[in-house]
Parts: sequence; C-alpha cells; structure tokens
Amino acid sequence: MRVLAIVALAAILSSASADGGKDAIRVDTANGPVLGRSHADHGIRAFLGVPYAEPPVGARRWAPATRPKPWREVRNTQRYSLAAVQAQPRSYQNIGERGEDCLYLNVYSAARKSDELAPVFFWIHGGAFVSGTAMSPNYDGSVLAQEGLCVIVPNYRLGALGFLAHPALSAEYGASGNQALSDLVLALEWVRDNARAFGGDPGNVTIAGQSAGGSAVTALMCSKRARGLFHKAIVQSGGAAGNLRPLRDRDGRPGAEPYGLAFAEELGIKGDDDQALAALRAVPVQELVAAWRETQRKHGRFNLCQDGVFLEQSPGTVFQKGKQFPVPVLVGATADEVSMFLMRDGVKDLDEYRAWIERRFEGEAQAALAVYSATTPAEARTMQVRCGNDGYAAHARAVARSASRMAPTWRYRFTRVSPFGESLRMGSFHGAEVAYLFGRVELGERYHEVDMRLARRLRAYWIAFCRNGDPNADGLPAWPGYEAKSDRFLILDDDIRVGQAWRSAACDLYDAIWSAE
Repeated sequence: MRVLAIVALAAILSSASADGGKDAIRVDTANGPVLGRSHADHGIRAFLGVPYAEPPVGARRWAPATRPKPWREVRNTQRYSLAAVQAQPRSYQNIGERGEDCLYLNVYSAARKSDELAPVFFWIHGGAFVSGTAMSPNYDGSVLAQEGLCVIVPNYRLGALGFLAHPALSAEYGASGNQALSDLVLALEWVRDNARAFGGDPGNVTIAGQSAGGSAVTALMCSKRARGLFHKAIVQSGGAAGNLRPLRDRDGRPGAEPYGLAFAEELGIKGDDDQALAALRAVPVQELVAAWRETQRKHGRFNLCQDGVFLEQSPGTVFQKGKQFPVPVLVGATADEVSMFLMRDGVKDLDEYRAWIERRFEGEAQAALAVYSATTPAEARTMQVRCGNDGYAAHARAVARSASRMAPTWRYRFTRVSPFGESLRMGSFHGAEVAYLFGRVELGERYHEVDMRLARRLRAYWIAFCRNGDPNADGLPAWPGYEAKSDRFLILDDDIRVGQAWRSAACDLYDAIWSAE
C-alpha cells in the first residue's frame, strides 16, 4: 500500500545521517540555509528541527520568543530536535530527549511539479500544556504532504517555562504568562516568511490542533498578535477557555502573577524583584517541573492568562461575544473523550460524586444532578464519564455556534471504536482520530481495513477544508455546514452519516455555566 510506504519513509527521514548524503536537499530560509532529506520515489521532503526562535535559555528563560540570529553555514535539519521540558507523561510515548532549547519545528512537503503552492497545515500538539512534542512520530506529516499539504509542526514551551507570570517578568517584558502563545505566534510568523521556500502557500494557512492544541487554536483566534497569520482553523477536542486569570488580582479574581509568586515560593524564592527573577533563572529545570506540579496540586491548574498583550480577554468571553477572527472553522470531539482520564480516577461513592458535581458546576449543581442522576456508586461512575464526554461535545457546539455566526463552519463527532480502542476498553478515546489524520492506522496490526478506509476519508475532508475552506469534495459523503438551529454534525465512523442535536440538554447546562463566567 502506498501509504504504508510513506509511513516507512518517515522512519528513514527521521533517522537520516547528519552528513547530508545523496538524498539531501537544501532550502534557503529567511534566517539561513537548511539541509533536509528528500525521497525521489515518493517526492516527500522533510526538514526536522528547523529553528524558528532564539533558544529560550539562560537569561532568556521566560523571555517572549524572538527570531533566531541569522546563520550562513548550511544547517543540518535531518533529525528531530529536543522536546520541550516536561515530566514523563502518562499518555504520550516517544517523547525523546527533552531540554529548554526546544523552539524548533518540522516541515513536510511534496516536491513541487509546478508553481502551485500547497496549503499549509500548521499542527499544534496536545498534552494539557504540560506534555507532548512536535518531535513525536505520531505527528509525522509525510502522508498528509503526499496527499497535498505542506505540514508544519512546531514545538512550544510547556508548564512553568511556557506559562509563568511574575511581577519581575512583567516589568521586564511588559507582560508575562503566555510565553507558549508567543512561541506559536512567532512560529506562524516563520510560516509567513518561509513557507513559500518549502512549497507552502503563506496565503492559505490552516491552524489545527487537538486537546490543548485545539484550545491553543481558539486562543490564537482571539489574539491580536496572530491577526492575519492564518486563514482557517480546525479545533479537535479543544475549547475556548473561559474565566482565565487576569495578570494581577482584580475584582475578587486571583491573578496570574500571585500564582507565579506561589510557584517561586515552592522553590524557596521570595520577592518580586530582579533578584528573585535571577534566582528563578538559576534553578535547575527539573526542579521547575516538580515545583509547577506541586503548585498546580495546591492552587489548581493554570496555563493561559489575560496578559493584556497576547490575550486581552478570555477566549471563552471573546467567542461568546462573537469577536474572534472570522475564519472558516472545522470543530468536533470524539465520543469517549474522558475514558483514558477517568479509568482509574473515578469517584468511589455518592458523596464523592456529589462533591465532584458541585465543584464542576457550582451554581448549576442541582440542575446537573438532575441531568446526571445517580443512585448507586456504579451509576455515579457512569454519569461522571458521561458528564466529562458531554463537556467536550458542549465545547465543540459552543465554538461551532459562535464561529458559524461569522464564517462557514462544520462540526463533527468521531465515534469509531477501533480494535485498539476496544482492546484498551476506552472506546473512541481522547485523541483517537489523530492516528487517522496522520496516517498511523495504516501501520496495520491494531487497526482493520475499515479504519484505513475511514482514515482516507477523514484526511480527504481535512485536506479539502485546508485547500478551499470547505471539507466537502467529490467522492465523500456530504457534510452540511453548521447552523445553530438544526445543530447538525457529521458522524465519523465506518458508516459516515449526519447527526443532529447531540444531548442538547447537557450542552445547554454547560452553556449556562460558561455564560455566568
């Protein structure tokens, strides 16, 4: 099978020798020349670990991303770079070596047969903003490149290194807390300045991501710094984050900088001046990772904030007001999103379940208990899973409703349970569709022919959307555009069909919470 050959090629490209070789290919970027690898039989070119920013190390730890210094000598880009610093995650494999010097991206494109440029597919990896990497084989773009896209996958800073807000940092740079978002904006600027050299069209860029990557997409749709850098958006199992912390305490709401001060105190560093910042920059990086996890345990999860520079308001608020960028949107979720998260962490009894509902729904807790009624611990665990799954579906509906008021929008629900998902007893789990998108199911063993057929169709929808702003194409089942009144969406399964109004009462419940934020 041709796709299998392309997937096998990915391994060759990612392990290419550092001395160039007969398959090496040079491209001149705006910063300097790079040397990647090509494969004449398949026409795929891969450039791995291309720098798009100055290394954020030493005195530049927590600095906003800036363009790399130019170079003259040809830079070898035939191997993956370091992954961003992170703890060893549960749900990711193949993270590889990690380090602070991580602001690199990978480019996959097909050899050009004419002057026609390929649509750019800019993929943002997931991982709850604390794990994951562009350097995973799971995001190898060779198959999508062969089928017509120029695929660009950036690393970005994670955890404490990507999201620390601190008064001394704000004094130094005008704001702090969204370093990861500054990375992604700079990577998009790199696309604008360099995509053409790799055969990609800088005038036709689709930003896409799954999980935290999908939330990053919605954040970029609300960031004035990203204006004009992309033209379409794909949100997979992500939402428009609401009620983000302001930079400082405001109107009774805790700020991002006090959170950063609490993080510093976990490391034994007090104060909000330059000396405190210098001490933070001297801390070994793995100690930062451990302290960030402990701060999150004590004070709650934290990532993006309203810093006034990259985000002036919470994306959830922007979407509710319909003030995000009016670009075509493709958005959806899987059927069993939370199966991997709650498999071991489900509630043990009814009291624990009620407390969980009250934390999740606050003022709407009684309404939630009516929608998710449980009279036994077993029912409570079932309702907890359903409630979590509904949250992802509600996010997809909320994004679709807002986006469709401004631009063409399509919504999907991925429900296929592969033999792999079945063996894990996780169904159509969080991120299940990503293997279909990147051609990983064609590796065989854990998937059937029906999965391979669905993968080809799913990629065809995504590629058509990237090309034309509409996922419909010849030979594919029709995908109706989204409208709030009918709430229609495409069900992606072995039998692709149109669904309507998925669990509206549950989605309405989530809307009530978000509208109160």
